[in-house]
Amino acid sequence: VSVAQGVAALEGALAETYGGQGLLHVPTGVAALLGCCQVLRQDAATDCPRTLAGNRAVIGAGYSAANSGPDGAPAAPGTAWLYISGPVEVRLGPVDVVPDRAGPAVNYRVNDLKVLAERTAVVGTTC
Repeated sequence: VSVAQGVAALEGALAETYGGQGLLHVPTGVAALLGCCQVLRQDAATDCPRTLAGNRAVIGAGYSAANSGPDGAPAAPGTAWLYISGPVEVRLGPVDVVPDRAGPAVNYRVNDLKVLAERTAVVGTTC
């Protein structure tokens, strides 16, 4: 199918299963096609590319590298896989610093300070 037909099918499926705004995940090489077909436009308020239905588009090389389908098979030459999801949500836990005070972290002989700061992050989507 054409890229415009593919986006239409994805947005239709999202509307039926989720009903809200989502994210269209796009390989970098497909972005120009979506622009020239006027499937995407730049939202002036957020500076984010959006489809005519209002879904945001996430364009990235990370989608281009693998560009594999649901079964893991790579896209055929001249084709690409696009995906759509509900909004992505990131939840961050508190920052833990080890050690929690400077004394044990300082090596005075070489004037070095070593600490570890970490936090838990959970990324999810609604559908």
